[in-house]
Amino acid sequence: MSWQRCRARVLVALACVVLGLSLAGNWDARAATRTWFGTVDDSWHVAGNWQDGSGLPGVPVAGDVVSIKTGPTVRISGAATAGFIKTGDDADGGIIHDSGTLTTTSTGLYVGYGNGPGTGTYVLNDLSSDSVINTNTLVVGQSEGNNTFTQNGGTVNAGRFFIAVGGGNRGLYEMFDGALNIGGATGFELADHGSGADATAVFTQHGGTVTSDNTLNLGANAGTGGSAIYNFHGGTLTLDNTTPFGFNSSASNVYFDFDGATWDAAVLNAKGTWDFAGLTGISNADFRLHGTPAAYGDLDFTPGTGALTGFTVITEAAPTVRYWEGGISDSWHEHGNWVGGVRPRAPDDVTINNGLTARITEDVTVNWIRPGSDSGDGSVVQDGGTTTVGKYIHVGFNGICTGTYTVNDGSTLNVGSYIMVGQSTGNSSFIQNDGTVNTPGLYMGYGNNANSSYEMDGGVLNITGSRFRVANHGTGTDVTAVFTQTGGEVVSNAVLQMGSQAGTSGAAIYNLLGGTLTIEQANPIEFNSTGDNVYFDFGYGGSDYAALVLPGTWDYGSLTSIVNADFRLYGVPATDGMLVFEAGTGGLAGYTIVYGVPEPSTLLLATLGLAALLGCARRRRKTR
Repeated sequence: MSWQRCRARVLVALACVVLGLSLAGNWDARAATRTWFGTVDDSWHVAGNWQDGSGLPGVPVAGDVVSIKTGPTVRISGAATAGFIKTGDDADGGIIHDSGTLTTTSTGLYVGYGNGPGTGTYVLNDLSSDSVINTNTLVVGQSEGNNTFTQNGGTVNAGRFFIAVGGGNRGLYEMFDGALNIGGATGFELADHGSGADATAVFTQHGGTVTSDNTLNLGANAGTGGSAIYNFHGGTLTLDNTTPFGFNSSASNVYFDFDGATWDAAVLNAKGTWDFAGLTGISNADFRLHGTPAAYGDLDFTPGTGALTGFTVITEAAPTVRYWEGGISDSWHEHGNWVGGVRPRAPDDVTINNGLTARITEDVTVNWIRPGSDSGDGSVVQDGGTTTVGKYIHVGFNGICTGTYTVNDGSTLNVGSYIMVGQSTGNSSFIQNDGTVNTPGLYMGYGNNANSSYEMDGGVLNITGSRFRVANHGTGTDVTAVFTQTGGEVVSNAVLQMGSQAGTSGAAIYNLLGGTLTIEQANPIEFNSTGDNVYFDFGYGGSDYAALVLPGTWDYGSLTSIVNADFRLYGVPATDGMLVFEAGTGGLAGYTIVYGVPEPSTLLLATLGLAALLGCARRRRKTR
């Protein structure tokens, strides 16, 4: 090859390199900085609303750096692209995104940017059901202004997500609907990115769906003058990470707040295999209910299911007395109805003494319930669910007050120790219209001049322990206690004890007007007073006759202390022949007469219709 031909080829190659570099330079030149002025209108898509560094108009394209810091708020209504978007760039500026897809191709989307007090805003609507943001990084608050991102709908896909980056900066993300998807190895941080302190970051979720592959980190840059708060009002938050939370400050201004259902019930999913050991650095104060630090039992793990329905309590706290306020409604389950804004939890004692009613409609677990207490009236109505009480229910507790507890259809009440009706000087009552009540003990009347009643029209009352006492417990006197059964079923493992505290002015009465009473004891009934105000009354109160069932072996010898006046028919003391044993048949036609007691036998006793018995007695007298 000649030198001339070789020289020509080299020149052609150099020309290609120069041309290539020139073309590349021209492409880079297109990645301009475009500043918003809004000269024509508020549309992102109009070239005359923008100027590059040379003052030339043009709609932003891929790679462009976009600065929004003057003019009217920008409105996006179709496809839009840029490399790096800065709203509130050292001065106020914002975007309203009504429809279409916005894509950033390089740095990302910053709402609030710069060193000054400028405020950036972004509102994501979904007017055409197609609003989408695709960005590798979304930052709300890299300036000291009140920077806000409001998501009313649409979808945000962000590789990384930061609120309040750097010391002293501020950001608020408020979500009502739509979806926020955060993907990538790192980056779901609230006041937890960059250097400096006193950053303020608040994420408030009312609804919608938040899904993150990353740990939610809070507070490394909050300092003492800032905060890092996630307010979980509603919607769904899913954290697909084995370490879903990182609390990187012990300050009281860094926490995750379960704040109830203002729109939808809040659901927290912590999927995958949770590293429970990682919770050792988390304290109760890191999680709150309506702003109040969580206490033991407030928020519970459901391990092994792949889901977390509440959250944890690390350290058991002492029980708290929760007082009913009822300022919003009568719902037991609404936090705002309780003093302090937190409804009762498992170890708490509950007092309702402001004259109002708390209504239970779903499952409840507490330690102690006192409707009517300390000279203040109060009541509970259970319309559904299972209420579990670790220790006691005191209906009417101390002072001069009236308490009421009502159990309706579809309800179950499980009591750990006992139910006491009437420990106060007042007219306290337990009303069982239906449902099931399970308790080891039932006490009616305690203390001088206490007045109590148990009114049972349906359902089941199971007394599983050794105490069934009607004006027969405590140290007081002149106690009035009346159990009136017009229906339902009472099954007692305890002897029915009546009257030791009735005195001369009180009373101990069991009115069996309907339903079934079963006492599973050899000595089923004790009358511990000779006063005429202590008795068991067979009556008729409705469509069914009352049945008294006394299974097992009845110790007839125990009846020697019982007199006719202890048993009545419609309030009239029984006389010979009115209530008669049917010895040896396994049944009891009515109840006892002291005279002519038969030999002991195993009896299954059920009361027959009293009108029929009385009719038979009349016929016998006529034949004589």
